[in-house]
Amino acid sequence: MKKINLRELYPDVYTTDFFVDVTEEVYKIEYYTIANQKQARYNIDKKTKATATVQKINFGCFHKEQIENRYPQWLKTLVCSAWRKLFNKAKGRRNAAFLKHTS
Repeated sequence: MKKINLRELYPDVYTTDFFVDVTEEVYKIEYYTIANQKQARYNIDKKTKATATVQKINFGCFHKEQIENRYPQWLKTLVCSAWRKLFNKAKGRRNAAFLKHTS
């Protein structure tokens, strides 16, 4: 059994610390998810829009459908297209460097 603080999970409902014993499974799903979301928001707030980068954040999801439904489709498409553009740019640079060294 693990103890969680409901004030951290639901700050609008619990104004004081309220500790509850929960099973290991509930602890992993609920508490880790909330903690990682807070860390993700902090990381995003630290960065400016110009230097924002996409980071893989472990939200504690264990099921494929939870992971797939975590982000909207338009965001997945946007990130994938940006990743492809960066990869193609780097590929061009690698090819140019290779040709320069071989000739």
